[in-house]
Amino acid sequence: MPSYKKNNKWFCSFYYTDYQGKRKKKKKEGFTTKKQAEQYEREFLTLHSGLPNITFTQLCNVFLEDYKNRVRTTTYNNLSNDIRVYFKDYFSDFKQITDIKNLNIRAFQSELKLKGLSNNTINRIMTSLSHIFNFAVDYYNLASNPCKTIKTLKNDKKDFNILTPEEFKQLINCIEEKERIFFITLFYTGLRVGEALALTWKDFKGNTLDINKTLVMVDKEEQYNEPKTKKSKRIIIIPQFLVDMLNEYKNTIYKPKTYHNIFLLSYSQ
Repeated sequence: MPSYKKNNKWFCSFYYTDYQGKRKKKKKEGFTTKKQAEQYEREFLTLHSGLPNITFTQLCNVFLEDYKNRVRTTTYNNLSNDIRVYFKDYFSDFKQITDIKNLNIRAFQSELKLKGLSNNTINRIMTSLSHIFNFAVDYYNLASNPCKTIKTLKNDKKDFNILTPEEFKQLINCIEEKERIFFITLFYTGLRVGEALALTWKDFKGNTLDINKTLVMVDKEEQYNEPKTKKSKRIIIIPQFLVDMLNEYKNTIYKPKTYHNIFLLSYSQ
């Protein structure tokens, strides 16, 4: 475990094999003592040893590093938030991930229930936790996923209050005129808010709307993403009265371009 001294500071330089089997070189500088440099190297090699003798926090850090490049930013942020809010404090007392058993996972699930979270939310959180342990099984030789035997809670029933056309007419009269076309489009097409906000004039052709992207909020900033699934990408036929309304609305805009958004609204409004 060699350490070196340069300009009165210690550093370590060594090779390691990452969880994907790739050999890499690591160098870390700025240690005050040789002992600190050696401790850093020892902990780093343990983390990348491919063995399950790592802490839950270390597992989460490696998992997120890999996960970030594989999923949408919103998906990454949601799971990262679950780790920060729910997982790290609860599992921080375990010395290594092999100490976390299914009984501990069940107790964690029960604690979420005591916090008043809905069954749907708890199931989503448990799915995130299972993803992390699956990663440990695949890349850190963890014998099994302790979440595997935990039963999914029964989904909460949702009561939807669907507006009738008459109720919608009353509602639309209370909305500012410049925003009415947006809500009328939502009501008669069933589009999600992000899908409607992402529409450009290029997507409006004849009596159809081409749904090929969605607008999301990431770190308080708007961002365009592709729809989550292939089925979410679709072309929908809209009623003639809506076609006429959109064309009339377009005529009120000064020199609209094909790449301009149809609805000049944002999530912040």
